[in-house]
Amino acid sequence: MTDLFGVAVRGRRIESGLTQHDLALLTEVSVRTIRAIERGRVSRPHHRTAAALASALGLARDRPSPAGEPHRGLEVRVLGPLEVVRDGRVIEVGAPMQRCLLGLLALKAGRVARMEEIAETLWGQRPPARWTNLVHTYVARLRRATGSPDAIVAGLGGYRLRTDLVRLDLSRFEDHVSRGL
Repeated sequence: MTDLFGVAVRGRRIESGLTQHDLALLTEVSVRTIRAIERGRVSRPHHRTAAALASALGLARDRPSPAGEPHRGLEVRVLGPLEVVRDGRVIEVGAPMQRCLLGLLALKAGRVARMEEIAETLWGQRPPARWTNLVHTYVARLRRATGSPDAIVAGLGGYRLRTDLVRLDLSRFEDHVSRGL
């Protein structure tokens, strides 16, 4: 890790509209540590701290599986029709609203999708009366369908997909573009 990590953390935190305190609550990393990382005072943060910050802010980048080997674990593909793959096999994740929610979480790439954003994505300007209960139900069903209950976590008034546990084709694509591949 270099000071670039601190710059990336600060930039993505501000872009996400989070304060250092918000990020501390989301990641269980102290405000003091976050401040030190952002200011470049910690050049090599503990790997758990770095992983928590990277995941919460969508900075974690997946490493592709070796050629010819199926990815082990959970993968969400949003480039093309939404697909969810577990251990190399496409799995069904349920009804269209659940699929839409998972697609939103994948596009957020580790950042929190606030409940209001989820409601607008699923129902537009007219969510049903008990829409928050429905969102919680959809998340529970997605966790069960994917077989990965820790992949979707609650945080700061919404949900996020843990990019340290879920491989995203979008992240791999962005990596290739940034490296000119």
